[in-house]
Amino acid sequence: MHLNIKTLSPFGGEIVDHSLVELSDDQVVQLRTALGDKGFVVFRNQKIDDEQFVNFLKRLGPLTFTVGEQPVKGHDMLNVVSNVGRTTLPRSVFHTDSSYVSRPPAYTALRAVELPDSGGETLFTDQYAAFESLPSWVVERLGETLVLHVASRVTLNASDESQCWHPLFRRHPAGKLENGKNGYGFHQNHGDDSMRTTKRWATMRAIYEALQLLLQI
Repeated sequence: MHLNIKTLSPFGGEIVDHSLVELSDDQVVQLRTALGDKGFVVFRNQKIDDEQFVNFLKRLGPLTFTVGEQPVKGHDMLNVVSNVGRTTLPRSVFHTDSSYVSRPPAYTALRAVELPDSGGETLFTDQYAAFESLPSWVVERLGETLVLHVASRVTLNASDESQCWHPLFRRHPAGKLENGKNGYGFHQNHGDDSMRTTKRWATMRAIYEALQLLLQI
């Protein structure tokens, strides 16, 4: 059975009339392709518990737990994301989860358990559109650039990975090769040492500042 996917605006998708726990193997493959193409997808009105959620996630690939996060009781591969009882506001900015390891997780999944009447939304950015909006000279100048991703706001053990170099531009592996899409991401404070006094570094700073302006629109 074909997966019924509704395209959202300005990007993303919604899986319509399907249960997470009843997806066929072929539909899981379609879901992976949809995630690569649309950036994120939403399943609404899913009545599932933690165990069913974990079983679904395992069908997408090996699970990764971010060291330093608070695990869910009885399910040590899930972590709690909550503002309940906080005395300080969250400090997170736009980011890719666990990008500081050599093999970052392919997906991040959120299961809504308790939601406020208003506010509290998770926001996503379309890195495909960001890449496609770049002038060709910027892509050519930064095409081979590596950027340093560094762990922040988590407490790690001495043996845990805390930083890793990744390409600034990376083609998404999902879907057909000829339809693959490029996206990009970088930490605003890091680049290879040879870049800090070069035009490439200045260009990266310009990109970051432009993205900050776009997010304010």
